[in-house]
Amino acid sequence: MNIQTTEAQVWWIAIADEIRPREGVPLARWAQALQKKFKFVQLPTGLPQPGQGFDFRTGTLEAGETLINISLLSVYSDGISVQVPANTRNAETVLQEVLGLFFSLGMREPTTPPLHYYASTIVADFEKSLNSLIPQSTLEHVAAAMPVQGNAEFNALHINFDQTTLPGRMAPINPSHFRIERRISVPYDQNRYFCQANTTTEKHIELLEQIERLV
Repeated sequence: MNIQTTEAQVWWIAIADEIRPREGVPLARWAQALQKKFKFVQLPTGLPQPGQGFDFRTGTLEAGETLINISLLSVYSDGISVQVPANTRNAETVLQEVLGLFFSLGMREPTTPPLHYYASTIVADFEKSLNSLIPQSTLEHVAAAMPVQGNAEFNALHINFDQTTLPGRMAPINPSHFRIERRISVPYDQNRYFCQANTTTEKHIELLEQIERLV
């Protein structure tokens, strides 16, 4: 498997009443502190629409000798989302720096454990097609049922938990998604797939390598 790109996102979601400073949220001060620390190229303008956050785009974090690029930092009334063009380890590093900054500015430690989960995105070229994940006879039957002649090919795999089995606040979010799809506009014989999973980058790569061994 040849990995072309990796991207990662981490979410931290608390109960808004538990983290809001009792004296209110000094938005201007918090925005200035974020800009000073992460040097974002694009800052939010105006108030966000309901359900949306304040978006800070294209920043950096110096973590020791490592320079971490930040694609997007979204700040909500009840949480934070960080996206980086790298791995979940870098995303988590940025998240912890943001949390440390916010706590120093008056945000309170939540009493209810926050929801904390990842999303890993990988574009990779597999050595072989994933067609053998489906019985060849099934592919042939599908092809025969079509109005044109051709070969049926594996296109996508989606897996997730039954959200009704998940507890409490985690159920409607259901961060258990795993999917593989052929990369759009790339020839099938290149075996390039777009892959997403609610896990760390390292575990995501391990799962894809297991699937590749199956074929």
